Amino acid sequence: MMLSRYLHSFLLGLAISTFSVAILKLSLPVRANERAPNTADVNIEFGNTNTDRYSTGRRVALIIGNANYRIGGQLRNPLNDAQDMERALRGLGFETILVTDATLREMEESLNEFSSAIRQGSVGIFYYAGHGVQSAGENYLIPVNAQIEVEQDLRYEALAVGQVIGRMEAAENDANILILDACRDNPLARRWRSSQQGLTAITTSTAEGIFIAYATAPGDVADDGAGRNGTFTGALLRHIRTPGQQLEQLFNVVRAEVRDQTNGEQVPWTASSLIGNFAFLPEPGQSQVTPASPISAPLAPITNVTPRRLPCAGSVCEGLPSP
Repeated sequence: MMLSRYLHSFLLGLAISTFSVAILKLSLPVRANERAPNTADVNIEFGNTNTDRYSTGRRVALIIGNANYRIGGQLRNPLNDAQDMERALRGLGFETILVTDATLREMEESLNEFSSAIRQGSVGIFYYAGHGVQSAGENYLIPVNAQIEVEQDLRYEALAVGQVIGRMEAAENDANILILDACRDNPLARRWRSSQQGLTAITTSTAEGIFIAYATAPGDVADDGAGRNGTFTGALLRHIRTPGQQLEQLFNVVRAEVRDQTNGEQVPWTASSLIGNFAFLPEPGQSQVTPASPISAPLAPITNVTPRRLPCAGSVCEGLPSP
């Protein structure tokens, strides 16, 4: 009789404990951005193993190159820079959107497409080569059809970099990288009283997970380059496929090379609120990403890249591979 009572009490206690655990699990909040692992996703390797949210996800890149300006003349290298960067990033596993000689509307439309693609769980890259200018603490990327007579026109005729960052923040993705080769000498700015050169520093203190790279220091002008690519982008293309090289290390190497090539006249600059150590190409065997060509081989001439929107047109295209 006594044994039966003890057994009854034990079973009753076990049932109450099991029921309590079930209720506790049901009451826990579900994280909105939580998703089941997907083996089809491209692996993104980071040096810090504690940043689990950066371990897998899509890679998406928007690449814009503007050169054939209606006002202010043409630039020699941005089309080459954009096309070569697109090929390099595509070979590193990125889904790419390539836009060349874009109007403001086309830049905005491609930004909409990009921001939709990078939502939750992605690594996003925004690369721009062309004219850029600063005004009242904001940086603006200049479309080829911009009609800018006075500084105040920038708000209506150009794409603000702050708008790009805002879209990245709204996407709530894992990590974002902005690469701005937009510090060339801009003849439009000479009309303004402020006559500020280059771009201004962008603060990332309120936006976590953003890395920004400038072709040169804020307020300075970048070299357009004497060869196929601009000095900054050319150096980046030479080193972007170094296996296992973390993002900060990559741009340290690029900074040193550009400084040496320009005798100290141009020193690339970076700002970061990125958490974790991103590598474009993790060590062999650590990623599903397969380069388009052997790692040690230089980038081959482009033969099959077609811009998503405007074709390359005019004398700017002389000497470029046919699309």
